[in-house]
Amino acid sequence: MEKQLLSALLLLGVLGTIPPAWTQESAPANPTEAAADPEAQLKAQLQQLLARGQQQNRDRQSQQAISAFKQVLGLSQPLGYQDMTAAALIGLGRSYLLLDKPQEAIRYFGQAAPVFRKMNNRPGEASTFYSLGASYHRLGDRNQARDYFNQALELYRQAEDRSGESAALSQLRALDRPNPTVSQP
Repeated sequence: MEKQLLSALLLLGVLGTIPPAWTQESAPANPTEAAADPEAQLKAQLQQLLARGQQQNRDRQSQQAISAFKQVLGLSQPLGYQDMTAAALIGLGRSYLLLDKPQEAIRYFGQAAPVFRKMNNRPGEASTFYSLGASYHRLGDRNQARDYFNQALELYRQAEDRSGESAALSQLRALDRPNPTVSQP
């Protein structure tokens, strides 16, 4: 683990001259102590890369977002950072959906679902199933889309997420119409 952490830090330049960009959520109580903590620096750098990828997707710069998310994935998976791994997988799926490559999106969303399940993150798992439903719908497979929207609906209900539940129900109703459209939650 230490060797992987050191390699990851060197790849990101954390041990070099790049100062960590602390977000409010990940800011340590004592920044001086955290500066000496390479793992905290790595996590901050990974958070920064995730935020960059998410912004690039919002700006419709999906190719650049894919690069950022793949960097996060390549470093977070071997180190066991499940939350960052799941976020990178979801980011990759959304990037590919924006590029109208639903088959690739399905590949990444499909990998994210078990990570969320392992973390016992029902809202994340529900959102992933919703995204899988949207991806299958883009491929024209209404049956698979319906299956995933139903799974999302069940998990949204368990998580008491009324907004997600409403979105899933809306998509299920839309699938019954001729030429339905699907939106992202």
